Amino acid sequence: MVSKLRDTNGITRIIRPSDKITAVHGQLPVSTSNLGLLLGGTTSTAAAAPDAAGTRRRRDSGTSSLAESLWISSPSAAKSSIMVRGRDACWEHCVLVDATRQKVRCNYCHREFSGGVYRMKFHLAQIKNKDIVPCSEVPDDQMVPNIVPPQQVDIMLKMLDLVGNMAVLAHPCYFLSLHLVYNQQQMMLKSKSYKPPTYEGLRSTLLEKVKEEINENHRKLKDEWKDTGCTILSDNWSDGRSKSLLVLSVASPKGTQFLKLVDISSRADDAYYLFELLDSVIMEVGAENVVQVITDSATSYAYAAGLLLKKYPSLFWFPCASYSIEKMLEDISKLEWVSTTLEETRTIARFICSDGWILSLMKKLTGGRELVRPKVARFMTHFLTLRSIVNQEDDLKHFFTHADWLSSVHSRRPDALAIKSLLYLERFWKSAHEIIGMSEPLLKLLRLVDGDMPAMGYIYEGIERAKMAIKAFYKGCEEKYMSVLEIIERRWSTHCHSHLHAAAAFLNPSIFYDPSFKFDVNMRNGFHAAMWKMFPEENDRIELIKDQPVYIKAQGALGSKFAIMGRTLNSPGDWWATYGYEIPVLQRAAVRILSQPCSSYWFKWNWSAFENIYTKNHTRMELEKLNDLVFVHCNLRLQEISQSRGAKCRPVTYDEIDVSSEWPTESESSSLLLDDSWLDNLPFEC
Repeated sequence: MVSKLRDTNGITRIIRPSDKITAVHGQLPVSTSNLGLLLGGTTSTAAAAPDAAGTRRRRDSGTSSLAESLWISSPSAAKSSIMVRGRDACWEHCVLVDATRQKVRCNYCHREFSGGVYRMKFHLAQIKNKDIVPCSEVPDDQMVPNIVPPQQVDIMLKMLDLVGNMAVLAHPCYFLSLHLVYNQQQMMLKSKSYKPPTYEGLRSTLLEKVKEEINENHRKLKDEWKDTGCTILSDNWSDGRSKSLLVLSVASPKGTQFLKLVDISSRADDAYYLFELLDSVIMEVGAENVVQVITDSATSYAYAAGLLLKKYPSLFWFPCASYSIEKMLEDISKLEWVSTTLEETRTIARFICSDGWILSLMKKLTGGRELVRPKVARFMTHFLTLRSIVNQEDDLKHFFTHADWLSSVHSRRPDALAIKSLLYLERFWKSAHEIIGMSEPLLKLLRLVDGDMPAMGYIYEGIERAKMAIKAFYKGCEEKYMSVLEIIERRWSTHCHSHLHAAAAFLNPSIFYDPSFKFDVNMRNGFHAAMWKMFPEENDRIELIKDQPVYIKAQGALGSKFAIMGRTLNSPGDWWATYGYEIPVLQRAAVRILSQPCSSYWFKWNWSAFENIYTKNHTRMELEKLNDLVFVHCNLRLQEISQSRGAKCRPVTYDEIDVSSEWPTESESSSLLLDDSWLDNLPFEC
């Protein structure tokens, strides 16, 4: 259900069941708020901070570099946590005594605490926490507002009054999918129409009930995996020191299912241990259902994959396609002339985004358009920011001649004069246009594969089209395009080339039957190699030999008028499922291959919250409870994402891909309705 509310600032907000609700349950914090909320969904500004210092072993998110170089979407985004803390309602009930020690004094009992306003909130809310003594003087009507800003409580209660006691809220899934906790006492006091489940119920019987429902859903999906196949995704993270975590999930056309979170800190480089982990997941999912495994490209994972392929000869393995393409962009960005221009782009973005007044004037002149895209990976951000600057060239130049700018004190700053000179430098714009024209084909390909949608049928053709587009951009001048193509070829052949990609392109009707399609020896050979690997039985191979001419010549149902229309209107997998019934063995191979994704990283796991699970001391029971919460929440969030997307299996037209549109890593990060930054380190009690 979606509701529209107007908050206390007069801003209309869209309220969905997945949006955050902030509150406190009586005198005990509910488990789901713990550890920055354990949850593998979007994180608040503060929650993401610990993760910024970490690095991923497989994929460099670039978060740290973005922060250091002010690659931010706006001052409001960069300063959100600071500004929210500055307006914190708790400061109306306490006073700062010593800024150095962050000592604050309660206005009611005059007790002093070190640790800032965070600990004062427990004191005012009368929540016992370590050495914090609950305030005995605070009025009853002030306890909750000090923990939850009044405008947030109002939004929460208005939403509850709007939806009432509907099934969406009555079901425990709703609460277990929230990023924050709720206040039963406050809701029952002010909301007339809704009685929420109890704290004990949520962390025990209701949690087990939802966990069993998710497991039942997984069992149902296994039946579909027999037809469509599935992909095991391995996504890992490291803090660059001693902590390493691994998330294992399974992807299919119906969406992605979270399987488990594993602390691999002491054995991150142990290929045999990684093999055992992946093998256990394959057996859990069903070896007959798994088409491919996508992991990190590190040596330990590559060796573990080799062990898997020996045990399961019909299995395919390769690293994440998105990661490989990003590495191409990274290598291109290191070319001297490209590096110089991107650094100048960073300087422009830093100047505009680091000052609120400057950014406000810039947005006024550009109609609110953003310069940077901080939620995408670092090297994508560099190229997309340059693209935005080129698109807004006239507005940027007009900015420095605008009356408001000329009359401001900023116009006389040395750095402002340097930026103005740069924007009128012909060399900069010439290089910028060249970089955009040369990188656009790779960004299109990255946009295509960067998600869990079945993109297998497009990646082989996509890389070939990207190379042709770059050659065409340079009008066939080998001296200009050769350095870029060498980078693409090196990364593609080293990390991403697979017979499965070639087979998928061969079986994609929108490619194979296209009038412009030319015979490709590598594609045909890759198809034959993949079929030989997938079908070890001689009878199946004989049937494949018979089926191929039917497909190549578009005979029978494959040549019907509906099938011809569906080549570009249906997704490749759906097309085969609909029209390939006369050649069942090749149909089975095509559906299973064309239903797979190419990337393992598209959902933004909350690594900082995951890390806290294993860095803090928990009993065995507490750890089991935390893992259950992670399992339930992550799967509920993934289900929500899958449902919001609707029909994901849709055909793709390469020329129509818009790199300026929202990327999966952006769209899946739901906007924060409420501020929860102070809950990052909330203690956990099982």
